[in-house]
Amino acid sequence: MERSAFLLRCPDPWSATGVGELVNRLDEEAERTGGPDAVTVRARQALRGYGDTAAVHTAWEEETFTSVPDWLALARETLDLVSAWMFAPN
Repeated sequence: MERSAFLLRCPDPWSATGVGELVNRLDEEAERTGGPDAVTVRARQALRGYGDTAAVHTAWEEETFTSVPDWLALARETLDLVSAWMFAPN
């Protein structure tokens, strides 16, 4: 997973390879039962943090033949608001 996240920060075609690898990993993870583990959470964060949202959404749809999941479609502002609320001192 860390290799794929690293590839996201590299120039093309490596960044596209990283997106594809993370999408495939998360698609396989979705088929397992139970909640997401730390690696899954990190992979989701890497995809959400990647600068080219359109490329991530396209890769997801082309690799999985499904629509973009809700967790991937969340806006950065929404995630920041939830994080601020969760870690508020009171």
